Amino acid sequence: MPDSLAGAVRRSFYLEVQRTGRAGEDAYADAVIDLSLERGVAALATNDVRFLTRAEFEAHEARVCIHDGALLADPSRVRRYSEEQYLKSPAEMAELFKDAPELLDNTVEVAKRCSLEIRLGASMLPAYPVPAGSSTEDFLREEAARGLRARFKASRSATLVASRGAEPEAPAAAEAARSG
Repeated sequence: MPDSLAGAVRRSFYLEVQRTGRAGEDAYADAVIDLSLERGVAALATNDVRFLTRAEFEAHEARVCIHDGALLADPSRVRRYSEEQYLKSPAEMAELFKDAPELLDNTVEVAKRCSLEIRLGASMLPAYPVPAGSSTEDFLREEAARGLRARFKASRSATLVASRGAEPEAPAAAEAARSG
């Protein structure tokens, strides 16, 4: 980072250290801490949370496989996550970073600068205009069903075209052709 930028943002800029057990992470953390000391830029501890409890790791992996079109049992599939990416308690984070408590101190300092109020049990969705005579829930259900039908139709269309040996149309082009 250029020295001028570091000086301008010194109180608001931190280098991040994570310990989630992923490949290469230890070397990266060591390099970040070295850079922090060399440049005088504070570092802090974070945890790249992807699920609430360790027990949810397998379900998360299944969601990732569905997204990626991969099989859980495929030994060659890319594994970007570890079972350590659950929401850790303060005590677990303290244990994980017991060799570098200043990283946690810096994390707490950043948290003190944040202001967030969460009302549990209250809807946090923005007000969205819906057609007269329709509830938000009914409108969302109808829109989701319409989108699903369009995707299935496009998928069937692409499959038929592909089975004939031609390239399937891009969904936007197909929609434009139908509505044009």
